[in-house]
Amino acid sequence: MTPDRRAAIRAALAAALLFVALCGVIGGYLVERHQSVLRPELVSKLAAVGRSVADQVALTIDVGVPFDAIRGMDEFLGAMAEPNPEIAYVVVADGDGRVLYGLGGGPERVPPPPERQTARRGHGMLDVAVPFRVDGQVRGSVHVGLAEGNWIPWRALTIGTVVSLAAGALAAWLVLTAHGRRVTRPLARLRTILADPRTAQLSGHRVIGEMAALTQAVRRLQAGLHAHHAEALLELEEIALAQPEAEGRRRVRAILERLEP
Repeated sequence: MTPDRRAAIRAALAAALLFVALCGVIGGYLVERHQSVLRPELVSKLAAVGRSVADQVALTIDVGVPFDAIRGMDEFLGAMAEPNPEIAYVVVADGDGRVLYGLGGGPERVPPPPERQTARRGHGMLDVAVPFRVDGQVRGSVHVGLAEGNWIPWRALTIGTVVSLAAGALAAWLVLTAHGRRVTRPLARLRTILADPRTAQLSGHRVIGEMAALTQAVRRLQAGLHAHHAEALLELEEIALAQPEAEGRRRVRAILERLEP
């Protein structure tokens, strides 16, 4: 494998790694953005279910039914969750956080009921807690949970990221290959010509034209460097003349001597 080929491969790998890192950053941003935009809507939806359950439980307790002896709670919770199949669980807990009724295999214990509605994330779940009151006292809470997999489209994001990576890698390879050939082929021909000038006759006017273009580019670069060098010398001369102290002038003169050819 030629040095030019190895350089092209290294450049392609570096570009691919950079693209992968960029896609990872963009993917993370999109997930976070999706969560920040969608989460308030989901919290409102879960809270609406929780309030409906809490109102019915509070009304039942208020008419004299013991909290731990409410009949038909399983059917009631099932009817509340049926229009929302993405809900993972609905549980009703007393003032100590002990779950008395539940649907969907939720937690057996929850934190004590809060004074107002709360929403928290943990263990891959979004949990919304809605307290309910009887005679002005907080008697318990309703917790409605939603699995993160149901509100973060991991599958769609994964497929989109993989497709983007594949398309970006292919595009990067095509671009780098095209540019690499434009750079490495003339250089390879130039090395061949420099190694054996007789090969220039085999390539005809095309090689001669490429050498002429390269020579002109080198000359333009040299002219630019000479111009910058001359400007630097003039500026240092002006600085030396403007220096009031002998030590400053001496140091500038030393720099000028090093710059002069």
